[in-house]
Amino acid sequence: LTIKIRFMKKLFFILISIIVAININAQNWTIKQMKDKFGDNASGCYYMNTIAKGSFSNSATIKDNLIVSFSYLGSFRLELLEYGSNLATFENGEFGVLDVKDQDGEVYHILVKQKNNYLEIEEKKYVDGLLALLHVSTNLKCYYEEKTEYAKSTYNFTINCIGFAKCAQRYIDVLRKKE
Repeated sequence: LTIKIRFMKKLFFILISIIVAININAQNWTIKQMKDKFGDNASGCYYMNTIAKGSFSNSATIKDNLIVSFSYLGSFRLELLEYGSNLATFENGEFGVLDVKDQDGEVYHILVKQKNNYLEIEEKKYVDGLLALLHVSTNLKCYYEEKTEYAKSTYNFTINCIGFAKCAQRYIDVLRKKE
C-alpha cells in the first residue's frame, strides 16, 4: 500500500510539472496595448506579441545573442535586437525574404519590407500564410539575410507557436469588445 501511495505521489508530481510547463509555454504569446507618443496606453489599440530568441552574425561577430519582438496587428512586425539590446537597422523601403521552416521541415519564403528599425510583413497572402502556420505549428525556425554593398548580416531565431491559437482567440474577443 505504501508503494502505491509513493507511486501515486510521483505520478501526481509529474502531471503537475507537465501542466505547469504547458502553462508557462502557453503564456509566451500576450496581448499588449499600444502606446501613444506620451507613453500612455492608446485607447482601443491592441496587438499580439511574443519574444523569440536566436543568433545573428555580421562582419563584427558570429552567432551572437539575438532577441526578436514578433508582433501582430493586421500585419506582422519584427524588431531584431542584436546583442539582446541594440535595435537592428535596415535600408528603409527595401524588400527581403524571411525563410520560415516548420517542424515538418517544409520551408516557406515570406516577403518582408524593411523599415528603418524593423521588418514588416504586410502583403495579405504572406500575412494569411504566416497566421495559418502559427496556428498549426509548435515552432517555426526563421532565417533572414540582409546584404548591402559593403556587408552581410544573418539572423536565425525560433518562434514558439504554442499558445498562439489561444491568444489569437483572446485577441479577437478584445477587438470585438472595443467595437
